[in-house]
Amino acid sequence: ISPCVLWIDEIEKAFSSTDGASDGGTSMRMLGTILTWMQERTAPVFLLATANDVSGLPPELMRKGRFDEIFFVDLPSPEQRRDIWGVQVDRWIHLRTDAIPHGQPSQPPSFPPKQRTALGDGLHVCGDHRDTSSIQGALYSGRRCAETILAG
Repeated sequence: ISPCVLWIDEIEKAFSSTDGASDGGTSMRMLGTILTWMQERTAPVFLLATANDVSGLPPELMRKGRFDEIFFVDLPSPEQRRDIWGVQVDRWIHLRTDAIPHGQPSQPPSFPPKQRTALGDGLHVCGDHRDTSSIQGALYSGRRCAETILAG
């Protein structure tokens, strides 16, 4: 179906480890497939990719000509946040920032999915580490945690 837009979100999650040693060569095959498609496609497809850290991407993906442009978009400044969300941002309190290298936990095949979210004594926890290592896993874990809290 074209013309269309193909958006690859967080591309570094798929292609930052291309030695193939840890995944049986899957990442190498995926990289080869996307590079071949990028070179040989004739259909009008606009390719858009986002990344949190481009430094880990393989050089063959980042070479000149693969992408027309590379942009850096930073977080909005306090003034820009006020323009976007209004004056209520002045009441927001920054609780903490956690820097997590590589973003998602490793979950080898023996990982038990759907770990409990209620830890006892009114303590609840959610996140991709409680379900599957993905954004979907984090969202689903959050839903399960909220349902447990609401159920009392």
